[in-house]
Amino acid sequence: MITREEIRTGFAECDTTEKKINFLEFHIEQEKDIPELYENLIDDQGNKLFKFEGLLESWTSPSPIDFLTMKKFGLTMREYVMRKITKTSTKEKTTEEMIEDVEIEVPVVPEDDVSRIVGEMNEV
Repeated sequence: MITREEIRTGFAECDTTEKKINFLEFHIEQEKDIPELYENLIDDQGNKLFKFEGLLESWTSPSPIDFLTMKKFGLTMREYVMRKITKTSTKEKTTEEMIEDVEIEVPVVPEDDVSRIVGEMNEV
């Protein structure tokens, strides 16, 4: 029987997308031909731990990471990360609203001798 670690290690050792695709295709075919090798690769509810067909679909797409985030969130990875970083809602913000989000109040600091002298030096 094949173990979870063998699958993970084997996939991690594939250093190119082509090798990953070949690895997945091999396991898809082997799972069809010898299903008993994969019987132990299930979770507590009886679901497969590895869905090789879905992984292959992802890795044969032009951008596997975009494929996954587009499928799950309807966004490319870049869009997803930008939305998460800015914590914006689905409503698009105007430039003015984005500026208001980052505006800060600069405190009024009383002028002392040092700041007055520096100010005078800057005027020269």
